[in-house]
Amino acid sequence: MTLAVFVLLAIGSTDTEESIETDISSGNESQSGSEPSVAVRVTATQLFADYEANEVSADEKYKGKALLVSGTIENIGKDLFDTMYVSLKTDNPIIGVQCMFSDEHKSQLANAAKGQRVTIKGKCDGKLGNVLLRGCSFE
Repeated sequence: MTLAVFVLLAIGSTDTEESIETDISSGNESQSGSEPSVAVRVTATQLFADYEANEVSADEKYKGKALLVSGTIENIGKDLFDTMYVSLKTDNPIIGVQCMFSDEHKSQLANAAKGQRVTIKGKCDGKLGNVLLRGCSFE
């Protein structure tokens, strides 16, 4: 059982290299090969609370969409596969919102600090323990 949980968390924390492109003139964001969508603005606390209240409803609202999530950095680190991430504070002291970054953002992450207020753009991948955002960048 412990091994199964470990495998699920490891798989959930791997980052995919999907780029989110912004069309400045229209404010639309699009995933490569998918329909354009407008970024949803939300705080980390609200995003996590929505997932805690009703995961199915939150998936309908956020999953697969470009999000602009604002919050306070709780942790900066690397997962089991050396993928860099930033965890944002929520009302839950154990799990929260985890934003996965590619290596091209290494210098930005090296200069980030716990307690810093940030806005992060990424694609919501739903909840697997933490609410996960992939392909993230600082705004």
